[in-house]
Amino acid sequence: MHSFKNIEQLREEKRRLRNSNKNLEQQLNQDWHDFKHSLRPANIFNQVVNKAIERNKEKNATVQLIADSVVTLATKATTVITQKLEQKLDKWLNK
Repeated sequence: MHSFKNIEQLREEKRRLRNSNKNLEQQLNQDWHDFKHSLRPANIFNQVVNKAIERNKEKNATVQLIADSVVTLATKATTVITQKLEQKLDKWLNK
């Protein structure tokens, strides 16, 4: 517990506590208002649709990553195979 040296310190602490209490009540009212607003049917529908869209984007991003990886690997494999084929053709033609 805080000890006060004079009455003015006590009054200042009471003002600070009242202001703090007022701010907390305002925040509580705002949170309650936001909560009620989020439970409206239209908002619930929007949340569900947004989640579905977000999941679809994540799936598309995964598919795109896999496709990019396959293309990169195919490009590298084609390059290696082409080089080996050129070497073999050079050997056959230079015999």
